Amino acid sequence: MKSAIDPPSSIASLVRAALAQQHKGKAGKRASAASGDAQATGGRQSDLGSLIAARVAAIPAGDSQRKHKVFRAFLEATLLAELGEHLQTDPLFGNMVDTVQEQMAADPQIAAAVEQAVQVLLSPSSPGG
Repeated sequence: MKSAIDPPSSIASLVRAALAQQHKGKAGKRASAASGDAQATGGRQSDLGSLIAARVAAIPAGDSQRKHKVFRAFLEATLLAELGEHLQTDPLFGNMVDTVQEQMAADPQIAAAVEQAVQVLLSPSSPGG
């Protein structure tokens, strides 16, 4: 039975909330400006979904670290969408993603949501699965 809550969306919401908490001033203004145009936001979410699906599809099915890499791809794409694509070239971006992923794995409730998100992302009905 499929849950009414979409785990990837829940994780994305947690990431957004954490980022907003850390960067109240700038992130709050940017989020307000972004939420002003619902159509653009819908387009961005669609683009984000396509990006995540492409990254997940690129991870070989036999990879022993596939689940870890799938969530990292999701996390990277979400962070880039929230903080800006320019971070992709920042040499410290990978370290930040590592830190966020480790902190999420350390919290049992978040780790369970991460596992659910990975299962959804790898499911046959998912574009990346």
